[in-house]
Amino acid sequence: MIAARLSSPATRSFAVSVVVAFAVAGPAVASPALAAPAFPSADGRCVDETDVLDGLCDRITSVLRQDEKASSDEIAVAVVPTTGDASIETWSTGLFNDWGVGEAGADNGVLLVVAVDDHHVRLATGRGMAQRLDDTTAAEIVNTVITPEFSADHYAAGVLNGLDAVRRALGHAVDSSTSLASLTPAVSDPEVVDDDGSFPTDGSFAGDGSFLDDGSFPTDDYAYEDSSSGAPVWLFVLAVFGILGLFGWAANRAGGSSRGLRTTASNDHHQHHTTGAAIGLTSSSSSSSWSSSSDSSSSGFGGGSSDGGGSSGSW
Repeated sequence: MIAARLSSPATRSFAVSVVVAFAVAGPAVASPALAAPAFPSADGRCVDETDVLDGLCDRITSVLRQDEKASSDEIAVAVVPTTGDASIETWSTGLFNDWGVGEAGADNGVLLVVAVDDHHVRLATGRGMAQRLDDTTAAEIVNTVITPEFSADHYAAGVLNGLDAVRRALGHAVDSSTSLASLTPAVSDPEVVDDDGSFPTDGSFAGDGSFLDDGSFPTDDYAYEDSSSGAPVWLFVLAVFGILGLFGWAANRAGGSSRGLRTTASNDHHQHHTTGAAIGLTSSSSSSSWSSSSDSSSSGFGGGSSDGGGSSGSW
């Protein structure tokens, strides 16, 4: 009887459907795709989700904003950890169009995208940049200016020098006062670190509580002061208690006058505290208002678009 049921057309059809469903769903369950990350929200002209720019985004935005006022070109940079399973080309073009870099119609935008964990970089250009910043020039900037710095783990230098190279290619004025490269954080302190990156071992640190030639700390008498030469601690303690006792005696002597003074001081303190709080609230409100106004105006682009122009690189 069971065999008869299994051999019925309806049963066979159901079994085939189950097998097909598992065949289709099985590979998807076994190897889920790594989704591409969502596009970050625009924030001025610089977004850094990895902190490799050492907090320079506000200053980068300020310089690029000045360029926009003089030329109407819009240049931006986005530093992200990864583009997931999307290629750097596809993801960068998508971000470019999502933000709308460049003026609508003119499409005069440039977007530098750095995917730090992927070791990929893309210089994406708007449709209107074909003559002023063609793919060949973009490739030269990527390969000779940006990626060599990235290979040395100098991400801030690569981004800043790359943006300056783009600005020059577009004809923007870049001098000592407007150069983004001048913002590059110092790699080392020449007063502390030798040319080879090591600490000096020529004895120049000896005698100041630092290292000797053999790497040990100095133990000579000149390196440290003799702590036993100071005054005994108990004398200091007695002096403190003596001073406190005098203050207590003076306070009791004052009597009611002292209480009146304390009341007045308390009222003055309360008034000062209230005034200070009001000032703090006013300052906070003003700052919040400025921040809100800045956020609403500093992140907008002109509505430009890209059709995939530009160049990519890796390191």
